[in-house]
Amino acid sequence: MDARLSDAFCGQMIQAASSRDTPSILRQAAVAYLASFVARGANVPRESVREIFSLLIAHMDEYQRRHESICRGPDLRRFFFYYSLVQAAMYIFCFRWQDLVESAPEFVDPEDPASYLGHELDWTGSIRQGLSVHIFGKFNPLKVCAPVIVEEFAKLAHRLRFMYVYPLVESNKRLRLTQYMNTYATGGALRDAGNETSDESSLQLDPFFPFDPYQLPVSKRWLEGDYLHWRAVRGLNEDEEDDDSDNMDDDEELENFDEGTATDSDGD
Repeated sequence: MDARLSDAFCGQMIQAASSRDTPSILRQAAVAYLASFVARGANVPRESVREIFSLLIAHMDEYQRRHESICRGPDLRRFFFYYSLVQAAMYIFCFRWQDLVESAPEFVDPEDPASYLGHELDWTGSIRQGLSVHIFGKFNPLKVCAPVIVEEFAKLAHRLRFMYVYPLVESNKRLRLTQYMNTYATGGALRDAGNETSDESSLQLDPFFPFDPYQLPVSKRWLEGDYLHWRAVRGLNEDEEDDDSDNMDDDEELENFDEGTATDSDGD
């Protein structure tokens, strides 16, 4: 892929996502296209991955400064664009975390992702601290972002010693999103969570990433060498103290993650 075209595409998506004059739904779409391109583009250089990841965090910071004072808790309808930014960052991390590692112990083999697991790594810039502020912040994005992406991010972040989010994930299971729906959507009052159904999927962000996975039978040949397929990290699902973990194996994880973020299509 021509580097100039790649840079131009990313630039257009960043411009669309950054403009407050652009409708929110189009800004979210631009973020999704940008994240999907960076995650799936096999020839997107490491420097671009780092720059765009840091840029997403910078946009989160700006959004947080402007809106945190009115945030009572997780609310997709009110803070839609913010959750799109966080989900995009987690998604890119799942695919391109190796490009975000600044340095690793000398015994780590760059050709073997599994060799990184369980070791202290130096991450580029201040991305660990920067993203952590938002993951554990008042907006509580792990409750709103797509569960399939949150689950994969939680596993990778833990085993790579990037971030430990499982206590928050568990506490979120006892949290009802209907408690935080804004007054405009609820007719002026908080809803009684006890009267709501258990399915809150409509109040969570859709895992929309337009290049996920690219399975069109005719045109996919044009992407050979340019498209990065999802690869599960060997041993990621093994318990650190028990190799006989009951978690799903790597092949099942690969299928579930790709299907969970797939774009619906019946063919070319």
